[in-house]
Amino acid sequence: LKNETTRIAAIKTLSLIASSSADEADTMQDQDKISLSPIFTESVSTMAEFLKQQSRSLKQNTLEALDIIITTHGASTDTDLFSNLQSDLAPLVSDSDLHLSHLSLRASVSGLKACPACGAAIKDDVLPKALTLSTSQLLQDLALDSLLAFFEQTITSNAVDFSALLKMLRERLPETGGKHATYNLARCIAAITAATTPEKRQGVVSETLSSLEGIQTPGDAAQLKAVQLSLLVSGDLGRVVDLSVMAGVTDRLQTIYLGYFESSSEDLKHASSYALGRAAVGSRAVFLPAIVDALEKNNQKKQYLLLSSLRGFIQCSFKDTGGDGVASSL
Repeated sequence: LKNETTRIAAIKTLSLIASSSADEADTMQDQDKISLSPIFTESVSTMAEFLKQQSRSLKQNTLEALDIIITTHGASTDTDLFSNLQSDLAPLVSDSDLHLSHLSLRASVSGLKACPACGAAIKDDVLPKALTLSTSQLLQDLALDSLLAFFEQTITSNAVDFSALLKMLRERLPETGGKHATYNLARCIAAITAATTPEKRQGVVSETLSSLEGIQTPGDAAQLKAVQLSLLVSGDLGRVVDLSVMAGVTDRLQTIYLGYFESSSEDLKHASSYALGRAAVGSRAVFLPAIVDALEKNNQKKQYLLLSSLRGFIQCSFKDTGGDGVASSL
């Protein structure tokens, strides 16, 4: 690792050893397994320094190796080691290179799982970068998935207080310059809400319903964006949480979604269509029949919105469960 000529080869070798040990853990005897424990601390510290180098290839290989090595050998109480690693990962969380951001966030999550005590470093160093990334117009695909996993892990590991993180994410709304960023921010809020306790989740749902009922289109642009965000959050949360287990929630949401189809704002119409389709994934027995029934009764404009909801339901269901799950639902 300390030889510049053999550095990348050594990183790949360590990664291969670690991944092989994990793959063969069930079939190998304990004495036959290759343990990296004797060199774990020194290897992680050395590789963390590579993240400060200019070479993108070196950083990419290092991040991939760190994730594997920490996942397979990283259970540790060495808070200083993992806290320093989080500090070195933070500068790479940026929309200037989304692939490195994805790898950095993945390594950060692995480090937090291995050593929950490094949560303070997560909060101080990585979280501000992650919040900035959450409203980037460029955020998508693997980087978005890793960002959602990062926010979820900060809640499940108690690295960040749920209410505080919810407030910080909501305060990012004015920074969303366009539709894409607003939709991503909603997914981040839904992710942490799904990861928190049922009591706090119920509180967010109740607050969201209260903000949406009344079916009005705000004249103020900031208020309109806040309503749009609430609609999107309700749908993204409904995709991963069965809202039908909460008394009266799905009936109220159904009224809200169909009511906003009448809005004078195209943004709110499409946000309600998006939310209806995604909420149907988690509460199929309630929302899917409602979509089909409404398709038979409404005019062409509403049918377009309902078909968009149905398309969203099919896309999300296919991603989550595959074609068989979609076929059985329809």
